[in-house]
Formats: sequence, structure tokens, C-alpha cells
Amino acid sequence: MFRSTARGAAMTALAAAALSASAMTATAAPDPHGYLIVPVHSEKCLDVLGANPGDDADIIQSTCDGRVSQRFSATSAGNDTWLFSSRATGKCFQVAPAGHEGGDVVQRSCDGSPVQRWRVEGEAAHGHRIVSDFTGLCLEVAYASPEDGAEVRQYPCHGQANQRFSFDVAPV
Repeated sequence: MFRSTARGAAMTALAAAALSASAMTATAAPDPHGYLIVPVHSEKCLDVLGANPGDDADIIQSTCDGRVSQRFSATSAGNDTWLFSSRATGKCFQVAPAGHEGGDVVQRSCDGSPVQRWRVEGEAAHGHRIVSDFTGLCLEVAYASPEDGAEVRQYPCHGQANQRFSFDVAPV
């Protein structure tokens, strides 16, 4: 379930829709400030490395501080898939190289292509899996690292905490 950064019970329309991937619809209202995507194992935030505006900038994890490079939007791409874009750059998550196990997750100009589409699966209480619609591989923090700067990649789904994420409403 999407939750506030205070870990409270308040939910947005997108949070309510996230109870199941099939319930997510294009009518779900995004939060105007974006979401922090938080790996369950580390409680850190996904982040665009160095707030780099260029294509192929890595998505990493870093200590949550609410900076704009840690804020993401979720936009319906149809068929229960989502595009995750940086509020800092407007660019979307994409795996590079596409289809490669262990491929880094980077940002690229949003084009809605299959390599940019993600499914959100699982129950909120345990964290959601973010699964590439193109490969069926899961988004994860590599090697379950708790460190700032750890790479985010796609990898076969195994259900451990480094492949589960919460979506926290970004602070104002």
C-alpha cells in the first residue's frame, strides 16, 4: 500500500488502487508531490544518481531526505502496467541492456516502450514487487546492499526484501 513518509495510515487514491495490480487503473490520482520508492530491506529511497538529467543515469538507493531526485510519478501505461518517471528529470525507469538479467535500471526519455513498463504486484503489508513487463524480472537493490549508492537492477524474482518496495507520499 502507498503510505505517508510518517508511515501513517493515510492513503491516496493511488494507494487504494495498489491493493492489487489488477485494481490499478488510469483513473488513480497521482500525488502532486510524487512518491518515494522505498526498498523494504534498507528503508532508503530510490534516487537518480547525482540528479543527472541525462539518459542512462543510474537509479540507485540513498538515504531518504525528500530531494526531488528521490521523487517519482507513476503513470498508467495500460494493461495493468506503469511508467515510473523522475520528478526531477521527467525520464522513465528502463533496464539497460533490455532483457539482460542483472541489467542496471537507468533513466531514459519516456517513450512508453515495453522496456519501460512495470507491473506492481503483491500485498502492501509486505511491500510490492515491481516487475518488468518486458522480461518478467523483478526490480531489486543489488546484493541486498544497505549502503547508499547501491545499484538498482532487474533480477529473477525471489521474493526477498531487496525486491519489495513501499510507495511513500513525498513530503511537501
